Amino acid sequence: MPWRTSSAMSQRHEFVMLASQEQSNIRQLCGRFGIGPATAYKWLHRYEAQGCPGLEELSHRPQHLACPLLIHSQIAGFQTSRKMSIVPPQTMPSSLASSAVSEK
Repeated sequence: MPWRTSSAMSQRHEFVMLASQEQSNIRQLCGRFGIGPATAYKWLHRYEAQGCPGLEELSHRPQHLACPLLIHSQIAGFQTSRKMSIVPPQTMPSSLASSAVSEK
């Protein structure tokens, strides 16, 4: 007997189809598919809202800015103003430098 192979997407679709039937027990299906109830209800809500594309794996990358844009620009402005306020060591004016060299 060959091994049954299926993709994650097809398993999710199968789960949603079985869970959508009347008289289906979500918790029993969760045990059968090896998923938690929170995941099951998440898939069901996504399927209801978006159909099959809602069952696709989503990116784990954050979809929001960690720092609001206004605060980010204020921080960037503060950093540049601090860089500008740091005065490099004063160099000797050219008129004094030439006279210091000629005195030697």
